[in-house]
Amino acid sequence: MRHGPQVAARGGKAHLSSYLVEGRAHGLRGGRAGSWLRRGDELDELRTALVALASGRGSAVALVGAVGTGKSRFIREIRDLASRRGTTFLGVRCTALGTERPLEPLLDLVAAVLGVDAEASVDELVAASGRLHQLGLSQRDLSAIATLLGATPAQPPEPGEVWAAVARVLRGLAADHPVIVAFDDAHALPTAWHGDLAHLVRSLADVPVLFLLALQEPHPAALGAIARPVRLGAFDGEQQARFVEGLLGVKQVDPELMRMLGGACEGNPLYLQEMLKFLVESRRIDVAEGRATLSPGATGGDASLPHTLQALISARIDALDYGCRGLLQLAAVAGESFDEAVIVEAAGLTDPAPMLLELVSHGLLRREPSSPDQWAFASPLVREAALRGTLGVQRRDYHRLVAAALEKVYEGRLDPFVDALVVHCAEGGRLVDAARYAFRAGQRRETEQHLEQARDSYLAGLEHLARADRNPDEWDARIQGEAMLNLALGQVLVLLGDPADGHRRLLVALDVASETGLPWIEARAHVALGRSYQELGRRELAKAHLGQARAVLRIDPDPDVEREAVEASAILAFGLGQNEEAEELWQQALKLADGNPAAMARCQIGLANRYLRSGDHDRARELLERALGTVRSAGDRILEGRVLNNIGLVHSWAGRHPLALQYYRAALELREGLGYTRGVVVNHHNIGDVHFHCGDHARAHVAFARSRELADEIGWERGVALNDVFLAYLDARSASGTVDDVLAAAERARSLADPDIVATGLWLAGRWLLEDGQPDAAREKLGEALDEARRFELQPMIARLERTLAELGGDSVAADAEG
Repeated sequence: MRHGPQVAARGGKAHLSSYLVEGRAHGLRGGRAGSWLRRGDELDELRTALVALASGRGSAVALVGAVGTGKSRFIREIRDLASRRGTTFLGVRCTALGTERPLEPLLDLVAAVLGVDAEASVDELVAASGRLHQLGLSQRDLSAIATLLGATPAQPPEPGEVWAAVARVLRGLAADHPVIVAFDDAHALPTAWHGDLAHLVRSLADVPVLFLLALQEPHPAALGAIARPVRLGAFDGEQQARFVEGLLGVKQVDPELMRMLGGACEGNPLYLQEMLKFLVESRRIDVAEGRATLSPGATGGDASLPHTLQALISARIDALDYGCRGLLQLAAVAGESFDEAVIVEAAGLTDPAPMLLELVSHGLLRREPSSPDQWAFASPLVREAALRGTLGVQRRDYHRLVAAALEKVYEGRLDPFVDALVVHCAEGGRLVDAARYAFRAGQRRETEQHLEQARDSYLAGLEHLARADRNPDEWDARIQGEAMLNLALGQVLVLLGDPADGHRRLLVALDVASETGLPWIEARAHVALGRSYQELGRRELAKAHLGQARAVLRIDPDPDVEREAVEASAILAFGLGQNEEAEELWQQALKLADGNPAAMARCQIGLANRYLRSGDHDRARELLERALGTVRSAGDRILEGRVLNNIGLVHSWAGRHPLALQYYRAALELREGLGYTRGVVVNHHNIGDVHFHCGDHARAHVAFARSRELADEIGWERGVALNDVFLAYLDARSASGTVDDVLAAAERARSLADPDIVATGLWLAGRWLLEDGQPDAAREKLGEALDEARRFELQPMIARLERTLAELGGDSVAADAEG
């Protein structure tokens, strides 16, 4: 480097020197990086993985350890090794910004494959991505990659399609040469993406791709399960000495210096590096003739010498002037990384550059390479030390300042920052605002179909409200917030398979709304309860709540809630076998849904079920395929699972069992990923139904038993009854039960007012009697089933029963051919 211009200092102090950097040195001043110091079996595990790679097999290695134990350094060692051997190496870093930009590591990965700067313009990135067709990618894959790189397609792909496209990119690369892919700080990925990364690793096990995952303890179970763990612990005494020698560029280190370093740093490589940086900068180490010693007076007993890493970083912070120290503490409250504009607004500065650059010069902050306006702490330990030095009252004020700055800087576009605002408002004493932002965060997560995260956001919002002061000026906001949060939480809990707590929350919302005059919430709560009771088979309660919703809507009209009430009434009429009324209501709801893709899809699904029940398979399939396009364009994965399941039903009733199984399994995979337990129950049952009609009773029993188990866990009586009739029949068939068990299961379904299950139970009882050589008794039960099916216009069941009775009317007493 060479001298640059003088930099003006504040407070009348002498000007500061500046330097123009012409090159970059690694490690400490005057030191060198040195070679990797082996601590355990990490090199053996790497050798095993490289052997597998050379033989055309993929694998994964997890580098597990605490902050500063050398995970990133080990990855750099492997990168250098790969470079010398001509092996393709692709390394990306996951950051704490993953909740806002969760697929950013994939973007960096694709940019590395293309050999372009990940910060290039979208047009440059997308243009470069066209080269990927050489790897055999389809047009759909290229579209998914383009979306990842920032393009805006007409039909956005699902996140799963993006991961699949990246997997095919890596597979195409591995067809020519082995590939090593490193995810540094993989633990920073959002929990929702752990399964996607795990699937990516597993999907490439048959090609030469080696994954390296750097994980902090405690590491995410989903990621640890896919890789052989390599634990990087602390250095022993000999390793510490070799490490220090390498950093200082000496051949020998004085034993007294090593004793002091060993006691303060506990063998942690980062601690050692930071401690040496402190000692060198404070001129407490002398280097002469290849030997490093403590300077005179700088002994282990020196009271001014920090003895822990936190203490040494705190000492560096304490050495700052008041303004820089305050700015660093404010930044620490803002987060691990922060936007310059937010800190400027929060601190009330006009020109923060001198202070930020001074903090950089002290090795406390760094500018993010991805954005000139984004800053980050040099390490998590620096931020922790800055937070520890911030008093409680001062920290609360800083949280308030950061919250207000975020609201001002990002006014009108706060969605990416609502989680941060929840924290800053709560810690700053703005608890009602924290609850408001928690509701907004939950709504966003519901839209993204992250149901468990949405539940947690709503619960956090209610906790903030419970702690809020009873300020009369905030009474309206607090009461409305309590009603809205309980309503939203109740709906999510029902979807997640917790109907008991879900109903309790919905009733709380209803009580609060009705007592305080909030009709727009009261009507929504009635509709939500009506839908939920309908699912549970408690149709009288469902009818009562939907009637109350319509009564409230007559006084205080709301088109969206009216549409939801009509939809729910259509489902109720359909469940009661009132097919024409149900069709009329769905058509009415479809008109009200104009412009709302999700609502239109729900109505299309309902109408398709009505046509399926009446035996019009083609019309049902046409509607469902139209609905599938609608929900995919809207990005509604919950509804997508429902449509896939119903398309499976169409194929099942038409006797296309392999196709039905394909759709059921696709819906199951989607619903399991969302945590939609009730949908999972339905899909396990439908998979069992396919095996049953294909004559594979063993697999059918397993699927029905799993479906029943889950239904019982979430307290869904209809789901239990749905499986009980089949399980009772299969048990009776294997002599571990009797036909009375089948009939008893059907009667339990009758108490839920579910004609489908009742008719199915009677049909199965008739089948068993037929197989047992009792044709007269069989004819009686099949006739009862046929009466039940005709009463409720269950056309597919009517056709099945008529076929069975026709066979029974001849000489043969064989079972229904579908079985």
